Amino acid sequence: MIATIAARELRSLLVAPFAWAILAVVQALTAWMFLVQIDLYLALQPKLAASAAAPGVSSLVAAPYLANAGALLLFFLPLLSMGLLSAEYRRDSIQLLFSSPISLSQIALGKYLSVLGFAALLVGLVSLMPLTLALATQLDLGRLAAGVLGMTLLLAAAAGLGLAVSARTRQPAAAGIITLGILGSLWLADAAGGPWFEWLSLPRHYEHLLRGLVRSSDIVYFLLLSALGVLSAVLALDERRSQGLGSAGGRLSRLRRRLAPLLTYALLSAATVLLAVLSLRYETSWDWTWTQSNSLSEPSLQLLDELPEPPRFTAYVREDRLLRQQVSDLVARYQRARPGIELEFIDPAHRPEMARELGISEPIEIEVRVADRRERVTQADEQGLTQALHRLLSQDRIWIVSLSGHGERDLHGQAGHELGLFGQRLDAQGLRVQELNLATTPLIPDNTRVLVVASPRGAWLPGEQDLILRYLDAGGNLLLLADPGGRADTGFLADRLGLQLLPGVIVDANAQALGLDDPAFALIARYPDHPITRGLDTLTLFPQAAGIQIESGSAWQWIPILRTSETSWNETQVLQRELRPQAERNEHRGPLDLGVAARRSLPQGEEVREQRLVVIGDADFLSNEFLGSGSNLALGLRILRWLSGEDRLIQIPAPEPPDRLLDLPPAAGAALGLGFLLGLPLAFLLTGTIVWWRRQRR
Repeated sequence: MIATIAARELRSLLVAPFAWAILAVVQALTAWMFLVQIDLYLALQPKLAASAAAPGVSSLVAAPYLANAGALLLFFLPLLSMGLLSAEYRRDSIQLLFSSPISLSQIALGKYLSVLGFAALLVGLVSLMPLTLALATQLDLGRLAAGVLGMTLLLAAAAGLGLAVSARTRQPAAAGIITLGILGSLWLADAAGGPWFEWLSLPRHYEHLLRGLVRSSDIVYFLLLSALGVLSAVLALDERRSQGLGSAGGRLSRLRRRLAPLLTYALLSAATVLLAVLSLRYETSWDWTWTQSNSLSEPSLQLLDELPEPPRFTAYVREDRLLRQQVSDLVARYQRARPGIELEFIDPAHRPEMARELGISEPIEIEVRVADRRERVTQADEQGLTQALHRLLSQDRIWIVSLSGHGERDLHGQAGHELGLFGQRLDAQGLRVQELNLATTPLIPDNTRVLVVASPRGAWLPGEQDLILRYLDAGGNLLLLADPGGRADTGFLADRLGLQLLPGVIVDANAQALGLDDPAFALIARYPDHPITRGLDTLTLFPQAAGIQIESGSAWQWIPILRTSETSWNETQVLQRELRPQAERNEHRGPLDLGVAARRSLPQGEEVREQRLVVIGDADFLSNEFLGSGSNLALGLRILRWLSGEDRLIQIPAPEPPDRLLDLPPAAGAALGLGFLLGLPLAFLLTGTIVWWRRQRR
């Protein structure tokens, strides 16, 4: 009987010109949204191709399109549901249904399924457009399926609410307006703040499905709204039928009829709250994306299992919904992997004294706590949080000792040529920086993880040289930043390591092509496969750099990590307008090694210790003036992580989306535009006109 009612109601919708007009308008509007998203992606595609971690078509075309289309369909659905029962009241045909051998629940479900069937037709039309992109790219079908499921559940919930409102009024127009108001309130519910308003928000639950994350709590939310709508409609029908029976039965019977709906609604509300709480407490989720982008990587999962207790996160973020949502979504990945993880938001603007005391300066800063230890990060992604957890799990602090007293670059200095900004970022990453003057403290501490020699400008005393070489021979890790012309200051180290700095300054002919006036800039765009540079995919810039030459017979096994282009050379004369390499001046054509790394194993009792070294022919790339150029900061952090032995998490694997390339020929794009934007809407309008003409002839 339910199927019969649903089929009859759906048939009555399809023979109405109004329904075909809705199909035509929806198709035209969603097609325009779809084509706009494609144009935006094609314009961005060259830039996206240069980044290994860039999102693909499913993220930048399908998901935003489905989000906009879902909001649009919510506007049209009340037009379909407003007359489900209110029109029966207005025509006084409801009494015929009451007198028939059909239960009230069958009436409500039949009406509900009819509008749900038409909504399914709308979802099919909307989903067809992104599905056609599978012909031009390897579409993430799992994410698309989750988005389509989300849109279906969204419209199912809206149809249930529309049915409930239609069961309470005799005016279809009033039912449509009220339904639209309820849906708008639920759409904007999270603006009120608070966990319950966030749970009531329609887009919060829809957004998870658009990202390919299918959560049981989201499914329960939409099903609850749908069920509440249908049950409310059944109760409204029962009340209206009871009113039609008159006042027979006396005062006690009338009192019972009045109290029964109140008791029913109270029990229904209690059951709804209980189901909502249970769905959140016992939540299960499934990541349908191709690259598992909503899940933690294997290194992060292993690290969470090793922690003695669940970590606690405190995010210092202003009251900005997008920023806080970014942090919430990130931490939620950890919360799904391990229960008991807590997240607290603090607005620094509301606690200025705390912000000044903690030195909060970034838009997003997250404090990670495990037991009585804590770390603070400004890198709001999985790599940043996981590395913070890894440092908290480590039993000893990582000390970076920077030598001073000979004109070295200062890791706490604020001048343009100093390295103070880089020192601050090291501290934020949990790498503690300590300056050491060997003239006043003739001892390199045993807990030194990395010794930094940052472009000294003065001669070393023999005793100081001896301390550094003994540290090196004992297996200490070293970072040597050697600017051009620094042979007299770092020559003793270069001799021990078997290296030689090429004379002059590296000149790169590509610098002028990229708009740099000074030719003495070395640009690195391609990197070898090394733990330091793996995953680094953007330019690094080195002003006034020196080339490095590895001498034959070196006791170390050096691996180049930074190599200049073939259009570079080491210029030994005063830089002039016309430059070219000259072999008689000991100038070498590129590619030249600008940075090299080495490692070796040293026995230490019954264990074997690995020693690591990095030598860079430039210190300016980490200076306050140039740290923000390209990936200079990222490269510097990677070097120190690798030297300090933190390369276990130096690069969280980020699988490349399969749909990065959208190979859409102009002819195919024109066909999509004509078919979806003009063809289908005109076909729907023509069908509606024919339906109207036939009805007029009857």
